[in-house]
Amino acid sequence: DVPPSFELTVTRTAAAEGGFRLEFDILNQGTSTAAAVLVRADVVDSGQVVDSAEVTLDYVPGRSKGSGGLFLLQDPAGREVRLRALGYTDP
Repeated sequence: DVPPSFELTVTRTAAAEGGFRLEFDILNQGTSTAAAVLVRADVVDSGQVVDSAEVTLDYVPGRSKGSGGLFLLQDPAGREVRLRALGYTDP
């Protein structure tokens, strides 16, 4: 088994009630399933993190793609977005 390894891609941002929604795809390049995958997005402006959000995905099977969304207060348009998986558990 190859441990989980994630590639994250922002697919869409849009205005949402009270802020903004950032949608993403997550690709597990490993062969092992990951559970409780914690994903974090940081919105960076002039080198400073101005907003962040986290979401936990129930699971991302090996060699598969999932998707999710995060709600932000600051508009990510025109700013750097750092999207990464922070951790997971073995199911």
